[in-house]
Amino acid sequence: AALTDPDANEGILMEYACLQAAPPEERPEDQPSTNRPSGTRGAQLSASRWTMQELDAHRHIYELRSFLSPAALKERPVQVHLDTAHAGVGAAGQGGDKLWATAKQFMVNPKESWQYTVHLRPISGAMWAHSGNGSV
Repeated sequence: AALTDPDANEGILMEYACLQAAPPEERPEDQPSTNRPSGTRGAQLSASRWTMQELDAHRHIYELRSFLSPAALKERPVQVHLDTAHAGVGAAGQGGDKLWATAKQFMVNPKESWQYTVHLRPISGAMWAHSGNGSV
């Protein structure tokens, strides 16, 4: 994933890699939990100028600090979140108190290790254009 600032003509490239074997495929019948939920691949990346606490505390985007001021928003640090495994939203459609309803194959076994690497690299507009991905 590349996070870029078109005004500054720069950014950062984030590369995620996991060299371990992929988790088992999903099956109609349940199977034991492993180090990753069945059927998952890679990771999910999100980037925001607001912290998770700020996002959780507000129901609407206009309530967030700096929403109406692009200059103030740009001064805030970028919060990067990398989710490599999660149980999903709603816990099997029954709400958070029914997480036990999720099949074991979709749970993460905390006794098994999972190793991955994340590489961060600065990029410039010239580097981006040179790589054949277009110009910034």
